[in-house]
Amino acid sequence: MEEGFVVCQICSGIMREASVWEGEITCLVCSESQDLNPVRIVHNAVNQLEVKCPILRDCTWNGKLSEAENHLDNCNSFKLQCVDCEVTIIRGEYDNHKVNTCILREIKCEYCFKQGKAKYQEIHNEVCNEYPISCPNNCGEKFPRSKLSQHKSKCKYEKISCPYTQYGCEAKSMLRRDLLAHKKEFYIEHTDMSLTRIKILEGENSHLKKELSEMAMEGKIMKQLDGVEWEIKYVYKLPNNDKLVGPIVYINNYKLDSLY
Repeated sequence: MEEGFVVCQICSGIMREASVWEGEITCLVCSESQDLNPVRIVHNAVNQLEVKCPILRDCTWNGKLSEAENHLDNCNSFKLQCVDCEVTIIRGEYDNHKVNTCILREIKCEYCFKQGKAKYQEIHNEVCNEYPISCPNNCGEKFPRSKLSQHKSKCKYEKISCPYTQYGCEAKSMLRRDLLAHKKEFYIEHTDMSLTRIKILEGENSHLKKELSEMAMEGKIMKQLDGVEWEIKYVYKLPNNDKLVGPIVYINNYKLDSLY
C-alpha cells in the first residue's frame, strides 16, 4: 500500500488484504490499479481554499492558499530592513524611505551643491558658506553666510565708531544710520581735529624731508667712494681724561683725521 493513502477504515482493511494477496492496490469502485496519493489530493484541495493575506496590515488581498507564498514575496505590508540604516519598514514604503526618509541616503545641499548623508544635513547647514542667514543686527535682510562681512560693512544697524575717534572724537559706538547726523552735529569739532592733525603731519613731513636730504647726501658721498679700499679701525686710547678716542679712518692705507 502506498504510504499516506487515505481511505475509510472498512475500505482500508479490504485494500490491505488485497495488497497482501494480490500484490497490488485496486480501486473499490472501478477495480482499476491505482498509483494515487490521496494525501496529495487533500493537499491540493486545501491549496484551493480562499484565504486572506497572512499579514493583514492594510492588505486587502484575497486568493487561494497556494498563491499566498507568492503574494508574500510582493505584499506591500511585508516588513523589510533598510540595507543602509537598518530600520524596519513595510515593502510598500521602502522605495519612498530610500529616496526621502532614510537618514543615510545621499543628498545634495541645495545651496552649495556638495553631497553628504541626510543625517548630517543640519550640521552641514551650520557651516555651509552658501546657507542663507538673517542679519545678526535684525535689519531684515537675508544673504549667504559667506556674505556676512560684506553685509555688515554697509548694514545701517551695525555698530561703528566715528572716523574722527582717532583724532579725539568720543563717539565710539553708534549705529551706522546715525553717523551722518553725528557728522553734521559735530562738523566744527571734526574740522578743528582735522586741522590739528594736518599741522602734526606737516611737522612730521618736514622732519622726514630733512632726513631724506641727509640720506641723499650720504648716498652721494658713498657713490664717490665706490671702488676705493677703505676701512675703519677703532683705536681706543685712554688719555688723562679717561675718554675713548676713535675711530681713525684709513683710505688706501692713508691715515685721515679722527671722525670724533
